[in-house]
Amino acid sequence: FPSWVQQQVIERYGAPRAVDGGLKIKTTLDLELQRAAEQSVNAYLEYAGGPTASLVAIENSTGQVRAMVGGRNYNESPFNLATNGERQPGSAFKAFDLAAALQAGISPDSTWTSKQKTFYVPSPRGTEKFVVHNDEGNYTGSNTLTAATAYSDNSIYAEVGLKVGTRKIARLAHKMGITTPLSTNPAMTIGGLTVGVTPLDMA
Repeated sequence: FPSWVQQQVIERYGAPRAVDGGLKIKTTLDLELQRAAEQSVNAYLEYAGGPTASLVAIENSTGQVRAMVGGRNYNESPFNLATNGERQPGSAFKAFDLAAALQAGISPDSTWTSKQKTFYVPSPRGTEKFVVHNDEGNYTGSNTLTAATAYSDNSIYAEVGLKVGTRKIARLAHKMGITTPLSTNPAMTIGGLTVGVTPLDMA
């Protein structure tokens, strides 16, 4: 087993039971995929003093974890980035916007304007100004929601997300597996959260 599995067993059942035997442990890990995941991370981040990364691979039909890398060496740094590392999801969070939009009856073929936008959103402090840019100023003029997904268009996704409602998006994201608290600030529509999400939850 990877060392993080052993550590989770110790945390849940205590060292005596985990180390002295008597427990039958079954995981959903595919050891070949696990090795490939570790090799992939190590190939890109091989410098021991440099940044670390996490990788989670699940089986879509069951949700079972098939491979998980939580850092470089769990024995040296017993912090599992995959289960405990709360990071900003950025554009990956748009999947929840899209799901909430489809649930609200917004068609994937609906057309939206792609340009720099300023939204004035009610907030506890009055009205909040929310300015949205696309990376490197890449705008298409207008696009369907489907194309905006392919291009990861912040401009369109911010508008769609605000139209659907950030509270609805947060509720749906929780139903879909996000366990961390989700802020309902306007920037959450493009993955700017107050508290981050874990790679395991996102998978």
